[in-house]
Amino acid sequence: MLTKPNINGYIIWVMKIWKDSEYRDEALIEAFQEDFAEWTTEIFDVADRLLLRDLRDHLRKNGVFTECKPGIKYAKQLENILKQDVNHNWTEQEIEYVSNRGIFNSRFNPKMYPHQNSPEEFIGIQESQCIREIHPQAPEKLIKEQESISPFAKKEN
Repeated sequence: MLTKPNINGYIIWVMKIWKDSEYRDEALIEAFQEDFAEWTTEIFDVADRLLLRDLRDHLRKNGVFTECKPGIKYAKQLENILKQDVNHNWTEQEIEYVSNRGIFNSRFNPKMYPHQNSPEEFIGIQESQCIREIHPQAPEKLIKEQESISPFAKKEN
């Protein structure tokens, strides 16, 4: 039965799982769209309004785009996320808006990942750093060989 305590309990339970799993960006929106697949504005409306705001804010600060238009109910914003494309291209203005409101735990946040332009480049940087950390005295030749094997690897500035 769709009662307020049941709906609130489900939202709290799902958010705890997401937080424990550290979902963000595409993984988080995919989880949201799976976990709330059949939900409508009417179902979200049964939940506590402040809990819906927490849910929306959790999604936003962890890399899920949410509309920021005043006057749109939280329930409607959440229903819109269910229909939205998983791969949203964040604009600089959207990133700035979310960053100015607090934590923006997303790979799209240039303050958190200043050298990351794509997931592939990030992996390449990690590979080069790993060699340097494991073998701090590793000859530059070894590092260059790794960079030639991994087309995305490049040195940090």
